[in-house]
Amino acid sequence: MKNPPKTNKQRGGEADDRLLRQAIGEALRDVRTREQMRQQDMAEQFQISTDYWGLLERGVTFPSLETLYDILETFGISADRIIKRALDAGWKAKAPVEEKPMRPEASILLEKIWRMDQSWQRTMLKIIKMMEEDAATRGQKNAKRRGSKQ
Repeated sequence: MKNPPKTNKQRGGEADDRLLRQAIGEALRDVRTREQMRQQDMAEQFQISTDYWGLLERGVTFPSLETLYDILETFGISADRIIKRALDAGWKAKAPVEEKPMRPEASILLEKIWRMDQSWQRTMLKIIKMMEEDAATRGQKNAKRRGSKQ
């Protein structure tokens, strides 16, 4: 879940999420140095590894929304400030994507997953990926069977 997206192509141009990751990382480094804390101190406070905190500060990866929210809330940082920093660096927000209406069952499932801790969320993501792979394999087998019957 913590892997950053690569460069995104979108309507209105190409956005490089690297700029957003760097803006977040710079803000995290600024608050850490302002508070005179070590990376290890920050990592312990937000229950993540020191290596992961370093990746965040260098803009290599995105924090989870939960972790980002906790950091912003703890140190009184405005999300607007981070977004402005990214925009000033040339980041372009993604164009809105037309969404399909969500079925009630999906909404209930998302709510339950949202309430799980991160380790369970990662487990659920692995299960969903396995189910997708299984469905794709079954679809290929069914296509072969239909092709051989003709």
